[in-house]
Amino acid sequence: MTGSTKQLKNKTAFASADGSPDAGIQLIFENYMDSLDVISNANMTGSPGVAGVWPNDGTSGPYLMSADGFEYGQVIEKGLMSAVFASQITINYLGTLSDDDNSNLVAGENYTDMQHHWDEAYGYFTSSIDFPTSGGDRFWGKYAVGRESVIQSASKISDAFRKGRAAFDALDYPERDLQIVIISNEIEKLQAASAIHYLNSA
Repeated sequence: MTGSTKQLKNKTAFASADGSPDAGIQLIFENYMDSLDVISNANMTGSPGVAGVWPNDGTSGPYLMSADGFEYGQVIEKGLMSAVFASQITINYLGTLSDDDNSNLVAGENYTDMQHHWDEAYGYFTSSIDFPTSGGDRFWGKYAVGRESVIQSASKISDAFRKGRAAFDALDYPERDLQIVIISNEIEKLQAASAIHYLNSA
């Protein structure tokens, strides 16, 4: 629609480094989106047992819901946070980093492939170079700041991103790999902690 070559679908659900996206998981999200479209066009007024837009309950809302209370917007948003953002960080970019050239600058640029892909992974975590001072308002950075008091996720992940980048800039690849493990483990813990947070809230 915009002329961009970027597609959300082909960034969704990488199952392994250097692999291909999981078509089954992609289909799940497409089905969610199709269901949301059908509901919104068929019946804009919903209620328990009736799919549609459930009104503001006095505290929050309105919500586009299935008949049994399935809130598509939240399921799609939270699902894509893992199926796209976490997958791109841990599997697609950091999972293949050892294959990247770190000796030659990309033509016309001031970075190597390895530097660029590391920075791409960081960009899926937060949009701010001074995280967690800034950048705690979206992406996984928002969740990390929200869980900082429990699992110190913001400080651990930001520290590992910085140490890893400095390590391979200094050609210290064992240290880079250690920081990749830390980032991957902490992202996984952050996902679990966020799920527990929502369950406790409910």
